[in-house]
Amino acid sequence: MLPALVVSGALLLAPHSPSKGWEVASPRTQAFLASLRPLPTPPLVSLDASIEQQVQAPIFRCIRYRENTNSYAWGWPRGTGDGGGAYQFEPQTWTYASQLPGALGGLWGSASPIQQDAAALALSRVQGFRAWISDGCPG
Repeated sequence: MLPALVVSGALLLAPHSPSKGWEVASPRTQAFLASLRPLPTPPLVSLDASIEQQVQAPIFRCIRYRENTNSYAWGWPRGTGDGGGAYQFEPQTWTYASQLPGALGGLWGSASPIQQDAAALALSRVQGFRAWISDGCPG
C-alpha cells in the first residue's frame, strides 16, 4: 500500500521523490483506497489455548517449578545469575527465544505468561531441553 496520511479529512500520498512534497490523492485514488478491506487477523485464542495445553506437559511443569516455583514473575528469586520469569530466561536467551517461529515476542523483564510459555516451547523445539538440563526434570 502507498504511504499515506490523513490530514483534516484529506488523504495525502507520500512523495515519490525527496524533492516533491506530499500530494492530495485524487478522488478516484481515495475511493479505491477506501474500498480496500483489511485482511482478517486470525484469533490468537486457539494459538494461546494450544500453547497453554502444550506447556502443561510434565517436563514444562517441572521446569517452571524448579526455575521459579511455578511463578511467571520476573526477578531472581534464587539469586543465581540474571534469569527471569517462569523459565528463568537470561536476557540474551530471551532475545533469541522470543523471536523463534511460534514465539509471541515480548520484552525481557515484562513478557506475559503466554509469551514466556510460547518462547520456552519454541526454544525446546529448536534445541530440546538442554537449557534446563540442570533442573533434573524427566524428559
